[in-house]
Amino acid sequence: MKKLITIKLLVVIILLSSCKENYTLRKVVIGRIVNNDLPLKDVSLKYDSTDVLSPQNIKTDNKGFFIMPKIELSDYKEFISRQKEINNDIIIKKENFKNTTIKIDKYDKSIDTIDLGIIQLDKI
Repeated sequence: MKKLITIKLLVVIILLSSCKENYTLRKVVIGRIVNNDLPLKDVSLKYDSTDVLSPQNIKTDNKGFFIMPKIELSDYKEFISRQKEINNDIIIKKENFKNTTIKIDKYDKSIDTIDLGIIQLDKI
């Protein structure tokens, strides 16, 4: 009987220790960049942020679409510490076009993905 209780307790401890929660530092951000309804390829996007985890060189594909990946942390203390460095502005650049900054806070309406929709980039 004592052995059975020990085994059950060991199983519970293993299950509890293997269930780690991840903390989302940045959600996935998607969108499309166009000029006069024509998709823009190789537009550069980056977060205006000093944190080292944020991607700094995302490019649009042939159809103008981009995906900025989710960033998750498993350590709560690191998550809290890194939140102070986070800036939710995205800088968009392409040669011969005006630089644009998007504040993603107003688009943050879903649980897991921020959809910026279609972004019009104007020529200089």
